[in-house]
Amino acid sequence: MMDRTLHPNTRTLMAAWRRMTASPETLKAGPQTRDHPDLVSRLFVIQEAGDHVWVFRNAGESLSKILGRELADQNFLDFWTGHDRKLLSAFLDGIVTEKAPGIARGRGETLTGQRVDTEMMFAPLELGAGSKGGHRLLGLYQ
Repeated sequence: MMDRTLHPNTRTLMAAWRRMTASPETLKAGPQTRDHPDLVSRLFVIQEAGDHVWVFRNAGESLSKILGRELADQNFLDFWTGHDRKLLSAFLDGIVTEKAPGIARGRGETLTGQRVDTEMMFAPLELGAGSKGGHRLLGLYQ
């Protein structure tokens, strides 16, 4: 996928993730979150809590408003049904297996019938020593 087709916030987060996971000698300057003030409120962290269960550990204010509820401890996959749920679950498993970010794009419909295009980026997070629970992913919803 060509980076130029990505939302600017997705490019910013991708660059930040690369810097966070790179060795010190490969760190490079890149886009900064301060250049994209709406980015932080669209971030979330999900954690694997069992087979096909990815619970929200935290979520930015914009994301909670968009989805109309507090997201802590909700299963991220409950927002999806049928084949979409299975595909997204496999996608998240692939990110964990490959230890590399992934981007999912979709088209949805609101309760009022408005169609919306979405872009979500997921990036694996390192588990610290002594961390409990399954794998964690940093997410961005655009």
